[in-house]
Amino acid sequence: MLLWGTVDRMTEDTSLLVYATLERKLPGSPWGVDHHTCVESRTAELIAEEPKDDYEDVRRTAIGAMDALYFNIGLAWSAGLSIFDLFDAESGDTERVYEGFFALNGTPRRFCAHAIHNGLLYISRLYIEPEYRNQGLASLLLEAGLPLLAGSTTVVAVIPRPDSGDDAPDPELLRRLKKLNRRHGFRTVPGALDMMWLDLSNSATLSSDPWKDKPRN
Repeated sequence: MLLWGTVDRMTEDTSLLVYATLERKLPGSPWGVDHHTCVESRTAELIAEEPKDDYEDVRRTAIGAMDALYFNIGLAWSAGLSIFDLFDAESGDTERVYEGFFALNGTPRRFCAHAIHNGLLYISRLYIEPEYRNQGLASLLLEAGLPLLAGSTTVVAVIPRPDSGDDAPDPELLRRLKKLNRRHGFRTVPGALDMMWLDLSNSATLSSDPWKDKPRN
């Protein structure tokens, strides 16, 4: 996806692009659908391309990236798999996401029950290289990359966490990150003040799923 924008330290001929990649796991079971096939890793990279010489070569610079995990809730339900095990197997953060969106018995909580059958996308990382920060590029990456990563997914979750390199996040950075998410439509998950979610069930960007029928790696 080609974006319009400028980046400090680069020429006015620089183009900003977002590339999205998908990693699907092969079944770990000979019977087909299992926990491996219900979770996908998805990444959107923000790349700057600028002319390198008169022969139309380009120089590509990595500006940032957004990493996410897609949980295929509908497929897991149809296969009779444990939704808790699906999230618990990935990380402590995804276990917390499960607790934010599902009751103890595995049923969706009321606020998201209308949308979660299409799956849940968890944004695990939104990162801009330090030398390119404070230029609005995180917002640009979120705006352009999220539709590519979400596909037909209707629930997006994020635990805002500044990548400051410290164990204790800077309160100001955390405030700015939450503000960024709110600008893009995210709301606080009921009962989980450090977690936010986005309801895409009425979004016009879901008219097609770019990940549908993609071959597995």
